[in-house]
Amino acid sequence: MEEQDNYQVASTIKAMNDFNLLQIRLDTSQILEQVKMFLNAEIEIVKEVNGQYLREVLKVGEPKANKKGVASILNWVQMSVNPQVVQGNFPLDKKGLSIAYNEYIESYQKNLGQMLMVNIYDYDIREEEYEMVIDSLMNIVIPFMSRLIGDKERSSYGETFREVTSATTQDRRKNAPIFKQWKRYNHLKRIM
Repeated sequence: MEEQDNYQVASTIKAMNDFNLLQIRLDTSQILEQVKMFLNAEIEIVKEVNGQYLREVLKVGEPKANKKGVASILNWVQMSVNPQVVQGNFPLDKKGLSIAYNEYIESYQKNLGQMLMVNIYDYDIREEEYEMVIDSLMNIVIPFMSRLIGDKERSSYGETFREVTSATTQDRRKNAPIFKQWKRYNHLKRIM
């Protein structure tokens, strides 16, 4: 009985850790904050003051765009760098390549470039920084969107959800007969 309880506790802890990891993977706030800091020409430092750590944001140059431009560009990026989009799928062809991914990235870069060019003066983007802004944003979008290739992102959630559901159900109904049988089955599975 004690062994089953220890197994249940260990399973619950593992499921909770997996769920927390899943939350971290889906949280895009840090990525978007980095985009915002880049556009505003800011860096973040953490310093210790009297035993407490304080976050400080420092200006390190001229912003890449005015406030309206920063907000618009950030909204543009946020439309694709978010938890819902990353759960999509760019299927693989027989050669292991994703044509859909390549087309998406090409289209995204063209559309971003067009949006910035149309608004270059309204957003106060310097012409000499236009390409660098696009390249910098694409350096974030390309790896983020690669998580959709071959449906690997969503597939990785399956095991986490199964374990969280299993552990939660065990906690709520540990005296139900069906779960006692399931526990015996798992115990036998571990022995074999």
